Amino acid sequence: SGSRDLLRPVRFKLSYEIIQREPSLPEEGRPLPNIDDYPILDQQEAVKFFEGHFVKDCGSDDVCNSDLHTEAHLRLPYDNSKSHQVFELGLRNMAILETSVTNSGDPAYEPNLYVRHHDSMAFSIKESDVGLDVLYWCVM
Repeated sequence: SGSRDLLRPVRFKLSYEIIQREPSLPEEGRPLPNIDDYPILDQQEAVKFFEGHFVKDCGSDDVCNSDLHTEAHLRLPYDNSKSHQVFELGLRNMAILETSVTNSGDPAYEPNLYVRHHDSMAFSIKESDVGLDVLYWCVM
């Protein structure tokens, strides 16, 4: 599915056979059939396996060396001393985790972002309307 199909080569199997009529045994005294009319196929060469690789734009070695950088900010107000962010139960029902992932290397196929949260919080995802940015919402 999606880019996963770009990562795996497409495998092919090519097989062939000669379709011909079988020579009949001539009557006694008659000449043998012309052997050129009945070619022989080397059965070991009749099947070939090969792969087709997709161009992934990953350098001459075809190995993608991505360089992913992640930034995350929890969008909550700070306490009076500005030293801690505060989630006040009853006042808020969601905490917004804003993340940014950038890549300064080769293409990154199938990247994943894992977010751990307390079991008491439900997790829902909302995509933003700005480019490729995605907002992750943890809802109480």
